[in-house]
Amino acid sequence: MGRRLTGTTQHLETRDDTEWPALPSSSSTGVRYEAKSYTKRLQKELTTGPQTLIVGDGAVNKTKHFFSKNTKVLYFTNDMVSDISEKILEITAEHPTVKSLVIHTGALDVVKQQSEVLKPDFNDLLNKVRCLNTEVFISRPLPTVRRGDERFSRLLMLNRWLKDTCAAQSVNFIDNFKIFWERRHLFEADGFCLNKSGVQLLSYNIFDFLCQPPAAPGGGETIENNR
Repeated sequence: MGRRLTGTTQHLETRDDTEWPALPSSSSTGVRYEAKSYTKRLQKELTTGPQTLIVGDGAVNKTKHFFSKNTKVLYFTNDMVSDISEKILEITAEHPTVKSLVIHTGALDVVKQQSEVLKPDFNDLLNKVRCLNTEVFISRPLPTVRRGDERFSRLLMLNRWLKDTCAAQSVNFIDNFKIFWERRHLFEADGFCLNKSGVQLLSYNIFDFLCQPPAAPGGGETIENNR
């Protein structure tokens, strides 16, 4: 008796007469391949990314030439402390492999005479990085050359306050003051930007602090933004 025809479409079995499952279509194979490729790529990013991240102003721009591939340098030429604070959590989230975070900022705040809000801005920055599962280093602003007593006084007071505040928060403090103070040969003609020798010395100083034991545990209390 012949096969009865109906008005509905006949769907084929997903297996042949040998009882073997039918082979998957090329489209489904491609989807699985892309998913597998994405997973491998994601795993690679989570294991082969930078171990050290340096974020800061223009002073850290060329330091990348003195570090290995395990260190990534991000610089924002016109950023002040508040700008870095606003974006730091987003930046670190994009670099999950980072174990050490170095933040170098504050020089532009002093240049623009923003010292009255500088401490609260640093407090906000420190409170944000406390939640990170990384070793945090604050690299103090560099002293300038022949820029007047007033600016030197602001930088010196900031250095003392920042050093004590970092210690209280168990945050590592990188002191650049002594090695750059009155070292005219390490700066460009403007007395503000570092020349090649200055960049090299800053890089070595950061590297030296990265190799030291971590900061001793402190109180860990949230700092109030007292103005």
